[in-house]
Amino acid sequence: VSPARAQIDTIAKQAIIGPKRTTPIVSIERSPGQILLQGTELGIGWTVALDTASGKMNATLVNREVAFAVYGACTPQ
Repeated sequence: VSPARAQIDTIAKQAIIGPKRTTPIVSIERSPGQILLQGTELGIGWTVALDTASGKMNATLVNREVAFAVYGACTPQ
């Protein structure tokens, strides 16, 4: 099974573009060493933290019933 992949566009489309849906990025905060992204979709709030040097990322997805933590890495296009 190959890992899930999505394109994160913080400039032109300001969205996370996956194979089945596109989710708008509501908030983008750039600081030295990282980019924080936030949004909501289907009743779930999410936050993604990207390390600008290594490409490593951590994400949280949460609603009133459940929370998930996701770890991964980004590669530049």
